[in-house]
Amino acid sequence: MVKVLILGVGNAQVDALRYLKEIKCMTYGLSHSKEGRGLEYCDHFEVIDIKDREKVLAYAKRNKVDVVYSVGSDVAMPTIGYVSEQLGLPYFCSEASATLMNNKFLFRSFLMEHNLLNIAFQGGKHWKDFQNWHKFPAILKPVCSQGQRGIRRIENPDDIKKHIQNAQQFSETGEVILEEFITGAEVSANIFLKDGRILYSFISDRMIYEELDGGLVKSHIFPTKMNKDLQTRALELILDTVKHLNIQNGPVYFQMMYNSDDVNIIEATPRLDGCHIWRLIRSYAGIDLLKLSFDMLLREKIIPETIHQYRRILGLHFLSQKPNVEFRTADFKVPEQTKYHEFYYENGQMVRPLNMVFEKVGYYIK
Repeated sequence: MVKVLILGVGNAQVDALRYLKEIKCMTYGLSHSKEGRGLEYCDHFEVIDIKDREKVLAYAKRNKVDVVYSVGSDVAMPTIGYVSEQLGLPYFCSEASATLMNNKFLFRSFLMEHNLLNIAFQGGKHWKDFQNWHKFPAILKPVCSQGQRGIRRIENPDDIKKHIQNAQQFSETGEVILEEFITGAEVSANIFLKDGRILYSFISDRMIYEELDGGLVKSHIFPTKMNKDLQTRALELILDTVKHLNIQNGPVYFQMMYNSDDVNIIEATPRLDGCHIWRLIRSYAGIDLLKLSFDMLLREKIIPETIHQYRRILGLHFLSQKPNVEFRTADFKVPEQTKYHEFYYENGQMVRPLNMVFEKVGYYIK
């Protein structure tokens, strides 16, 4: 039986673990604590911090796993690269590239070096590091975090002093990044590579809660309103980026922003996104990026499939509420005739604080 080790057992990893059980793999899971919805899909589980690459390596080696992977977790990617490289296992992204992409300052510096970014930015650990910053409004972010945690819009120098400590609590290194605020519409680009070429690309509109700081996602919508010329430009940027990162195969997720004449990369990560967009894509276009990812890792033959595009607007919509309150399904109305819906909590469970503002508790596709 094929043995697959998944790093993390949270909501995003549930998709992967559930699929692996369906195809009769032996599932192994690791996390820093024994909690998470993915636990019920693990044949074997151990409490190990997935950032501790040596302990993860020892566990993978001891259990003779065939694949190490994760979905929706930035912090897992460098460890996956390292462990897979050490054990000669299949992988999509090297430890070096994953580490670079997991650090917003290093990744923006990399993009700037290769003429793939024209947004001003600066890194630092103290408000005094930004005394010469004069481009307002701006966006303050932790250097290494995900899920829009600790992100604030900054209007003036005093705002930097006011909010820098909040951003730092989400950054493992204590570093933050300040970047130029740009206006435009947001999109998510999910691509799948084979031998250095884009096998599939899907661009969806990324809708946020406009009234909240941090760009918290509300919905992903197909088809995108982005025009064809800008889509072409976006894919050119993406292809140039993955080539410089030497990512040849598998899924890569990009968050981008565009206006009437330009496209900018906001974030990128060498994995399937944490918003279940693979499920939306499967409903919209008939292509299963989750299955394709594991097929490639398990060295199954990849045969390109025809995209059967859904002819109407289709979206993935999150259900969210404030953290540290009791979850009740009765508080949320899921529309009739959805293609899929799922809650992350059972009635009576407390909503965990992750971004500390407005937490996802489920989603539906319609």
